[in-house]
Amino acid sequence: GWAPVVQWSDRGQVYQMGQHTCVPFDCYEDVLVMDEFNLEEPGAIQLKYYALGVGQVRVGFRGDDLKPEVLELIEKIQLDPEALAEVRETALALEANAYDISPNVYGQTPPAEPMVESPSL
Repeated sequence: GWAPVVQWSDRGQVYQMGQHTCVPFDCYEDVLVMDEFNLEEPGAIQLKYYALGVGQVRVGFRGDDLKPEVLELIEKIQLDPEALAEVRETALALEANAYDISPNVYGQTPPAEPMVESPSL
């Protein structure tokens, strides 16, 4: 599809599949690890770990990154209905703003629609 010209050169590729990783919250099997890098910082590579059914659980690095970022999932919180409604309202407001400030990009896509019923997790 079409994408606007941007001023960064971030790239990502699959680094490893089927990995095991542990973070303070839990341990996960069958984890996907992505290499993320940009052309302006050769040799500095972020490793992003994704667990099935959870999402991103860890950020690590390899290479000669002078400012490595390390993140680990420490807790998982289930939002109550009121908090979830507030988050959804904020997300829709952010999206509406995106249509206002970048109509040439977001105007090519239909707006998100509020969910009628929450999926069971």
